[in-house]
Amino acid sequence: MQVSAVAQAMAPASLRASLATAREAPVRQILPLSPSPRLLANQAVEGRGLNLRAVALTSGSAAAAAGLVALVRGRGRRRATRQYRRERSLVAMAASAEAMADVISRRAPKLAEVARVDESRSGNPHGDGLGLFARKSFKEGETIHVWRLDDGTVMRPSEVLSGKLEAGDFGALAFQVLKAERSPQASPWKEWLEAGASAPSTHPLKLLISDPELAKRLWSSTTCGGRMSGMAFQVRDDLEMLKGGATLEEWTDTLSLVMSHSLAEDTKGRPLLALGLDLIQDGDFPLVKVQPAMEQVGKGPLGFGSGGEEVFVGIELVAMEDIEAGQELSLNYLPEPHAGGYLEKFGFVPQKLLNDLAEYAVELSFSLVDPEDPLADTKESSLENVGMNLVPLRFVMNSSNGITIPRESDTWEEKRALDQMVHAVRCRTCGGADSFLLDSVYSEDFWYNCCFRISKANETIVCSTIIAECNRWIERFDALEEQGPDPEDDLSQAAALMRNKERDLLEAIRQIFAQETEITVVDNQRKYFIDRRLDEVFPARQGAAMYGP
Repeated sequence: MQVSAVAQAMAPASLRASLATAREAPVRQILPLSPSPRLLANQAVEGRGLNLRAVALTSGSAAAAAGLVALVRGRGRRRATRQYRRERSLVAMAASAEAMADVISRRAPKLAEVARVDESRSGNPHGDGLGLFARKSFKEGETIHVWRLDDGTVMRPSEVLSGKLEAGDFGALAFQVLKAERSPQASPWKEWLEAGASAPSTHPLKLLISDPELAKRLWSSTTCGGRMSGMAFQVRDDLEMLKGGATLEEWTDTLSLVMSHSLAEDTKGRPLLALGLDLIQDGDFPLVKVQPAMEQVGKGPLGFGSGGEEVFVGIELVAMEDIEAGQELSLNYLPEPHAGGYLEKFGFVPQKLLNDLAEYAVELSFSLVDPEDPLADTKESSLENVGMNLVPLRFVMNSSNGITIPRESDTWEEKRALDQMVHAVRCRTCGGADSFLLDSVYSEDFWYNCCFRISKANETIVCSTIIAECNRWIERFDALEEQGPDPEDDLSQAAALMRNKERDLLEAIRQIFAQETEITVVDNQRKYFIDRRLDEVFPARQGAAMYGP
C-alpha cells in the first residue's frame, strides 16, 4: 500500500481513529471468531489493563475503545505496561524451554539430533529467551541442518494471500499462523505457538496498542520510520479485509510474531518461517549463517548426466567457523548494522549496536518511477522488460563501508548501495532534454544507460534529489529533539542513540552529494551519454581528446 503522506502516519490521534474504524468493520467469518489461546494467555500474564483492552476490541464498542485510548495515553499505564512486559518475558522463558524442545524433537527430529533447545546464555537474549546449542562439533563450512520445503518445517507465504493483504508476505504468514492456531487439527505451527512462541512486547506493531506515543517516537528516530508508520495503515486495511476474522490485538500480535521470527528468505526474497531456526539468537560474532538449499532437478541438455535445473528446496544452516559441542549458535539477523531495521522487524536493537563505537547504517528509499512523471508509462514498460521491480527500492548504507563519491559501474549486483541509489535516481529523474533516451531507438537500453551519467543537468538533479531526502530526515530528527529530552526507559534511550548515529551518516551523505554537485558544475572533462556515443561512433575523437590535435 502506498501512503502518500508519511506525516499522516505520524499523528497518533488520527491513527487511533483509523484503527477504531477498522474495529467496527462488518463481521464475515474468514477466520473463526473465537479468541486464540495465545491471546488469552497473553492477557492473563499482562494483567488487568490488557484485559480491558481486549474487552474494547472484541465488543465492537466505540465508547469502550475511546476509553481504552485514554487509558493507554496515561503515564501510569505506560509504567504498568513495562512491568507487564517484564513479567511476561519471565513467564514465557520459564514455560517454553522444555515445551519447545519437545516440539522440535517430534516435528524436526533431524534438527534435534544436532542441536538442543535451552535458555539462551547470551548477555541480552531477545524474543522468547531461548537458544539453540550444538550437540556435536562442526567444521567451518559444514552444513548443520537443512529445513526442507516438503517436510512440514517451513511455512511459505501464500501468493494468493500476499496479493490480497496490504501487509503482503508477512500478512500471508500471519493469516496462515492464525488459521493453524485455530484449527482443531494438530500441526507443527500450532504446537510451536502452544510451546510459547511469542512476539516481543517492544515490537512497533504491538506498541501501536500498548504505547502509541512510544511507537511514534521510535519511527521518528530512524530512516525506515516511514515504512514502520505505514504498517499502521496496513493493519487498518487488512482488518477491513478480514471483516471480523481477527481482533486488532490478534492481528498486530500475529504480524509482529511472524516478522520477528522470520530469519530466512527464499530465492525471491520472500520471508519464511523455519521451525527451530527462530531459536537462534543474534550474535556479536555469528557462528552460523542461513542460505538457500538448492538441488538439481532433471538431466543435462543431452538427456543424461547432471546439469539439470537448480531449484530451491529449503533452507540450510552452515557453520561459519569451527563449532564445539555445547556452544550456543548465533547468527546475524541482518546483513547491515542497521539498528532501525532490527527494531522494525524484530522489535529490539542488539547490544552490539548500542555503543558510541558501533557501526551504524541509514536507509533511503526511492521508486524508479515518479507517478506524476509524463514519461511514467514508458519508463515502467522499459523497466518491466528488464525485470526491474517497480516498488520503492531500499538502499542501506553503513558507516563501515565509508561514504565516498559515486562510482560508475555496469553491474547492478556488484554496486555499493550508494551507487545503486544513484542509478535508481537517474532513472527516476530522467526527462526534459534527456527524454530521447526513452524513444524506441534507445528505450530497450534505458536502464543500462542509467548506469552512467546521463547529462550534466540530470546529474545535478540526482544530487539535489538525494540531498533533499537527507534533509527531510534530518529535519524530522531535529524536530523530535526540539520536543525535549528523551524518556529514560531503555527503548527510548536506544532510539535516541540510533537517531543521532543516523543523523551523522545522513550529514556525510549530504556532504558527498553537495561536493558532487560542485564537481558536476565545474568539471568540463566529464563524459555524459552523448559523449560516450560519439566516442563509440568516432573512435578517433577519443584519441584526439586525449592527445590533442
